[in-house]
Amino acid sequence: DPSDASVTTLPYRPPSPPRDTCVYNSCYCEENIWKLCEYIKSHDQYPLKECYAAFIFNERKMIPIWKQQARPGDGSVIWDYHTVFFFFFVFLGPYSSIQKSPG
Repeated sequence: DPSDASVTTLPYRPPSPPRDTCVYNSCYCEENIWKLCEYIKSHDQYPLKECYAAFIFNERKMIPIWKQQARPGDGSVIWDYHTVFFFFFVFLGPYSSIQKSPG
């Protein structure tokens, strides 16, 4: 029963540090992602197996990315490649169960 007062849920905490404490180097996306993964590993809050780094590239070496500090406003920046971080948080609520498969 979702209205059961005895059920407690843990608040979601993002895997990254507060923005003002992030290690960040402009134009070095792969290093920034590496540092983010180091932070997550050292704080042991979430398993690294839930974290992924993806390298985006193509033969033309032209990757448009929007919402970049290098270009304020709605325009894109064309990078030769880009690296992004994905975090897949699976929340199994208080009414979920995991059953171990045989074998």
